[in-house]
Amino acid sequence: MEQVRALEKEGLIRVTYRDMGSDVKRIDLPVETVEKLCRREGVEDSRKRQIRWLEEVRAWSAPAQDVPWLWAYYEDLIRRLEAGKIVKDPEDPDLFRCLNTLAELNKPVWERVFSCIVFEDSKRFRNGGYREKVLSVLKNGLYGSPFYEEGMTDDELLAACGILTYSQTLEWKGSLQYQIMEAQVDTSALRYGCVLNAQTLEHAEVSGCSGCVSTVMTIENKANYENMAYAEDTLYIYCHGFFSPKELRFLSGLRGVLPAGVKYLHWGDMDYGGIRIYQYIKRHLFPELVPYRMDARDFEEAIRMRAGIDLEESTREKLENMDAGELDGLKQAILRTGKTVEQEMLLAAACSC
Repeated sequence: MEQVRALEKEGLIRVTYRDMGSDVKRIDLPVETVEKLCRREGVEDSRKRQIRWLEEVRAWSAPAQDVPWLWAYYEDLIRRLEAGKIVKDPEDPDLFRCLNTLAELNKPVWERVFSCIVFEDSKRFRNGGYREKVLSVLKNGLYGSPFYEEGMTDDELLAACGILTYSQTLEWKGSLQYQIMEAQVDTSALRYGCVLNAQTLEHAEVSGCSGCVSTVMTIENKANYENMAYAEDTLYIYCHGFFSPKELRFLSGLRGVLPAGVKYLHWGDMDYGGIRIYQYIKRHLFPELVPYRMDARDFEEAIRMRAGIDLEESTREKLENMDAGELDGLKQAILRTGKTVEQEMLLAAACSC
């Protein structure tokens, strides 16, 4: 009460008393006294802080004008700051440094190299929590990265944006030929599969096929890919999930060397993620793609083989709201039974039979 009366006497607050002045009913804080009170307490005036943050965000946004998703992120921050809303992002400008550096990458870099570029510390991006903060921005529905697809893992999303977090490889079985520098490489002799690492993917180009390829099949799961025997007329490609930009660039050369009439098939999990991956490959790589062993009848047969696992409730709503296109029959079967099927379960069920 002594503090209240002292502040009131200085004209910094207006007080409404009760109980004959022994208690306080209400304190009014005149706007013009806020700055003086903040100065007395050694804290920053929230209005001045809002203005300072607004200026800082505008400065950080300047290099992002040619990057639509990042520019939209900064515009959203500016709108919220101008409206006087509490925004936490400006408290940590290192987040802006990460995002701007990511947008400026002209070629993929390893995660620790990225961390060194931003912080001169190879581990701070991951250990300092910036990995999660950057991913949160990239996944945001209002302004997220155009590379983000629902169902992508964090590693896949970072790789799509240029930050490599694992040894990126592409695997296939079949009579594919590729050129790297002056060398022509024929993989038809590698009947058990061929693997290209990240650097080879970056510099190699598809140049042809040494056999008569009539079918190209992308396979989501490693066990099923490994289980497929070599066939001279079929090119089996292990997709592991969502293809990275390097893989998409390399594989886009296929359609230029294969004859007309080649069938493009995809075999994946019969679940929400499997449908998303199928749609991603069809949209970004092979427009002629059709599903293989992924319709409602195949699903019901897998359930009879006891290859089903329970559909998670957190996924049900996403599945209900998605446009499954030509896999709508599979979607409805999943929702009706409350089950999903992973490719490996089919192998396990076959073995148990």
